[in-house]
Amino acid sequence: MREVPDRVRRQVIRRAADRCEYCGLSQAGQEATFHIDHIIPIAAGGATVVENLALACVSCSLRKGARRTAPDPQTGAEVALYHPRRENWQVHFRWEGVSLEGQTPTGRATIAALDMNRPIILAIRREEKLLGRHPPPDRLQPGSGRHSEIRHCSGLSSRERLPLHRLRRRLIEPIARCAVVRDERFGFDNRASGPLSAS
Repeated sequence: MREVPDRVRRQVIRRAADRCEYCGLSQAGQEATFHIDHIIPIAAGGATVVENLALACVSCSLRKGARRTAPDPQTGAEVALYHPRRENWQVHFRWEGVSLEGQTPTGRATIAALDMNRPIILAIRREEKLLGRHPPPDRLQPGSGRHSEIRHCSGLSSRERLPLHRLRRRLIEPIARCAVVRDERFGFDNRASGPLSAS
C-alpha cells in the first residue's frame, strides 16, 4: 500500500470530520485508527491525492478493498460502489433508525458489499446514539463537506450522561450476549473478551 503523506492524511481526516465517509461512524468511539482509503485503488491507477482519498473505518476499508463495483442485491446487476468525492451521500443512503437503507442501486450495492447493517455495527450505532454521535446531523453526513464533531448526548443533562463503560454494560452487553453461540455439550462459549469494535 502506498504511503499517504502526513499533510495529506491530516487534510483527509479534517475534511471528513473524523468520520467514516462510507458509513458515517465516528472515530471518537473506536479504538482502531480509521484508514485512508484510495477510492479508485492504486492497482487501477488511482492516485494518492486528496481528490481520490476518503476516510474509512477499518471495517468499510477492509470490506471495500480494491473493489469498485458490486452487485445490486435487488436486481443482481453489477453497479459502481459509492464514490465519496463525486457523489452526494444523501442521494444513495438514508437512515432508518440505526440501519442504513439504500435509495439507489449504488446505495444498495455499497451497503451489501461493506456489510453496513451487520449486528455488531447496529449495536455500536445504538451506543453512539446515546452518546449523541448517531445519526450524524445532515451537515455532518459523509461527503457533505467540512464540519465539526458533536460531543454531547442530545437531550441529556450532565447528571444523566453515563460513563462509556456503563453505557456498554447497559446497552451493548445484553445484545452481545444474544449473539453468543454456546454449545453446552462441549462447554464452548464464543464470547469475545475485548471491547466491541466495528469490524
